[in-house]
Amino acid sequence: MDHPEGFLKLVKDAKKRIKEEDYREVKKKIDSGHPLVLVDTREDGGFRSALAADNLQKMGYSNVISMDGGWRGWTESGFPVIKD
Repeated sequence: MDHPEGFLKLVKDAKKRIKEEDYREVKKKIDSGHPLVLVDTREDGGFRSALAADNLQKMGYSNVISMDGGWRGWTESGFPVIKD
């Protein structure tokens, strides 16, 4: 998906302020019993997670991580998915 330059600039700026963690590290946290909430912000271009994390921090949430590799990395690694 091609994004407008303005959108990409917003994402680049947001990534300066957020923490990103590889999906494998997120899986390790889940396996160790670390309490967390995953918020699905999926889209074909894969940039919404950074924008969502940035805005959650602006709203006062302090322990926010954008999952690098995202849904694609998670599913391609064969990690579990629960469908309702």
